[in-house]
This record gives sequence, structure tokens and C-alpha cells, in this order.
Amino acid sequence: MDQQLTTHAIPAAGVKRMHNQREPMLMWVYTGLAKVEILGEKYLLRAGHAVWIPAGVEYGISTRPGTVAFPIFPAARDMGVRISRPHRVRVGREWGPWLVYQFARSIGYLQGTAPGLAALAPQVAADGAPGCAVALPPQPFADAALDTAMRILQDPGSPATVEQLASAASVSTRTLQKQFVAQTGMSIVQWRRQVRVALAAGLIAAGQHIGWAARQVGFETTAGLTRAFHSHVGMSPREFAQLKPPVPELADAPLTSPPPVPASQTWERVNDFHVLVWVYRGAARVVIGRQTYELIQGDVAWLPAGESNVVHVEQGAIVLPLGSREAKLPTVVPGVLVQSFADIEENYLLHTVVANYSHLRPDGHDPHAIVYLFARRAQEAARCGDGVGQGAVTAAVVEVLHRVRATPEDRRTLAQWATELGVSTLDLSQGVHAAVGMPFKQWRSQLRMTVARSLLEQGKSVEHIARRLGYAHPSSFCKVFSDNHRMSPREYQRSGWQCTQEALIVP
Repeated sequence: MDQQLTTHAIPAAGVKRMHNQREPMLMWVYTGLAKVEILGEKYLLRAGHAVWIPAGVEYGISTRPGTVAFPIFPAARDMGVRISRPHRVRVGREWGPWLVYQFARSIGYLQGTAPGLAALAPQVAADGAPGCAVALPPQPFADAALDTAMRILQDPGSPATVEQLASAASVSTRTLQKQFVAQTGMSIVQWRRQVRVALAAGLIAAGQHIGWAARQVGFETTAGLTRAFHSHVGMSPREFAQLKPPVPELADAPLTSPPPVPASQTWERVNDFHVLVWVYRGAARVVIGRQTYELIQGDVAWLPAGESNVVHVEQGAIVLPLGSREAKLPTVVPGVLVQSFADIEENYLLHTVVANYSHLRPDGHDPHAIVYLFARRAQEAARCGDGVGQGAVTAAVVEVLHRVRATPEDRRTLAQWATELGVSTLDLSQGVHAAVGMPFKQWRSQLRMTVARSLLEQGKSVEHIARRLGYAHPSSFCKVFSDNHRMSPREYQRSGWQCTQEALIVP
């Protein structure tokens, strides 16, 4: 057995010269010691302490060896709460699981959305003078317009023309303009200008220089921002900046009791890579193909590439992704798909989660190290006779699964595949079922839905996704998606998932 992974094995970590484009961040130290530098001001955080970092300000983070610290984006912008200055808070141990859950939410692998900032820091909600915030314009809802709106929000400084935006959304310029006017009351150019003004206001409220804020959101000159700002807000950026209250001494106020961690689950998916998931708290049920595993705290499960999987998490429980590894064909998976890790290894595993899914990591960090460790331990467990073995997969099965994963729009039946590969349909059908744990047609449908969710999360239009997945009409794709998810593709883009777009996080 490998040497246990203790806190002493956790190296120092850090990230330099970062800034979050749109969302404030809570930097929380679970154990150890971290130094956070915000606009040249240094904050030393020990275990149980955190600091809010406003959007738009430059910061750096460094941690001591043995430290576990989490950068958390708890959907503050969507809650309508504005963080305009650094704000220190003291976090009791009872908040630990809820904050880890918030970090997990920011990665984007769980269904739906969850309550964020309001419960965490009600005293911060009153930060800043009333009326200082500048609202974003109304969001369109048609697929092409929504796709374009998401592109603009994610990269407001992009110089893309209206024609280029329409081309990216796979519609004509006329159609896109009509959708924006009908659903927002303004043209694309007007809508983007209001977005830029609102985002610039947030940066200015956070203490950024007006000229820097103008360049960040896409204005070529400070004068251009000033004209647009005055037209939309009724005052100049300089006058707006003066509305901010003076920065008081940082509070060190304790938080109240945390809300309960709700039950959750992943969407059924077929991945192109192997994934490790760890039950950090509570219990969970993992379904891999036709096998169901009941997991308890400390268990780690290997979700093989190419096989359907879904994770059901009880109320109060937390399941975290530990890492992933690209699949190689033929797929080789450990002989044991579930292993238990000791309590003493918990801090190291938390460190691994943060290092693998954010840029707050040690120099020379190997994101696959935990996967290799699991595989080595699985080999030892298999020699002891534990676990579930994996049968051999024929070359024909490997070929079918590989080609369908590469081109999910392929509509050939198993009978057609069998003819092409020179094998019997029955043998191929049984081989596929043995490899993925379900009939071929069901597996291909889940694969397509996995790809569809990924494309929706990237802001792609329904028309684009329908073509990509081989559906004859967008309406056919919408029906299949709605039947599988109990929500339309547009509803999924709005509330089917939650993932920060900030560069610090690696989803």
C-alpha cells in the first residue's frame, strides 16, 4: 500500500496577477496559512478566515506548505449583491462543508443551481451606497439572441461586428437584430453598449481607474466610456465613482449559522475521459452502466470513459471530483472501481481538488497523480480478490464506441455497423451491452445528451447543436432534450447548471 497522504505532503501553492472579470470571490483558508495581496495591500489569513475580493481588482495568492485554501465564486452577481471593497470575515468550522459545496458548485458538474451569497454574508449585501449599482440590460431568450448575449457578457471587450456575431450564432444579421429588438427593446449595438457601461460601473465601484475600466470592457477611449456612461446613467464615471462611501476598517465579524447542503445529482453522462469522484461528506449512490455502488464518506469511485454514469448525492452530503485522465482505446480501467481513503488523507484530497480544478496550485503540479495513485491501489486490491473486474472488449466493439464518440451525429444502426465490420449483429449487440452496461441505442442517446449539455454551456444555439448531433430538425432535438432533462435547452442554459466563467477556475 502507498504511504498515506497526510497534510505534511501538501506543498505550497500560489497564483499571481489575477483578476476576476465579473464575479467577486471569497478566498477561504480551511487549514494552514495563506497570504492574499489585493491592490498592493496584504492580508494574512489563518485557518477559519476569509476575505472577499471584488471583481476587477488585481490580486495574488500564496499558501504555506500544509495549507488547504479555497477560491469560491458563490454566484454573487446572480444574487444581486455587490462587493465593492475587500472585506474580511471569520468562518466557523460549521461553515466548512457548505463552503466546500459552494466550490464544487463553481466547477459546474452538478444539476441545477444553488443558493449562493445571500446566506453567506448578509452584512456584505449592504456594502456600498444605495443606488450605486448599474443594472445589466434585459436578457433575450431566443436561441440565437441568447447565444449572442452570452458571448458578449463573457467577452465584453471583443471587437466582433454584428455580422460576425450573427455568423457565430448561425443566423442572418437581420434575424439576430429582430430578436434583440423584439425581446430587449434595443439593437445589438445598444444592448452591448449598456452591458459595457454596467460592467465598467462595477469595476469603477471596485476602485479601478476609469481609463483601465474603459479598456477592459471594450471602449477604445475614456471619452467613449464617458459619453456612453452619461447617456445611460445620467452622470459621468468620475461622478459615479464619488458616490462610493469611504473604505472603512475591515470587519472581522463572525458569520451566522450556514444553511443545509441540499441533495443533488449529476446529469447522466458518457464522458470521453475517466473521472474520479470522492465522497467528502455523507453518502452517495453511483450508477456506472448496469452496476450500482452505495458509497459512504471516504469512498472514491472511478467513472470509466465511454460508460454511462450518474451520481446521486443525499442531503447534507458532498461529492467532489478528484481528477480525470484521458481515455485510451481499448479502454483499460482498474479491476476495482471503488476504494476507501483514510480520514488522515482528507486534507490532501481537498488540496488535490483545488489544485486540479483551479489555478491555485503548486509549481510543477501533476493533475493526473491522484488517478495513477488510485490505479496502483486498485491493482493491489484486485490481487486481494476485491472489487469488480472488467471483461475483455472485442475489436469491433472498440471500433464502434470510438467512432460514435468521435461523431455522435452518425445515425447507423448496430446492424449496419455489424455489416461494415464483418461481425454478427447479435455478437456486436451483446459486446456493446457488456462494455457500456446498456443497449447501444440508449448509450448513444446519453452520449448525445452529454455533448448537447456541453455545447449549451458554451452558449451554442439549438440550431447549431441539432446539426452537430445529426437531428433532422431543431424541434426534434428540443423534444429529445426536454424528455431527457425535464426542461428545454433554453431553460437548461438559464438554470440547468452553475459554473463560474472566471479564469481562476478550471472546470
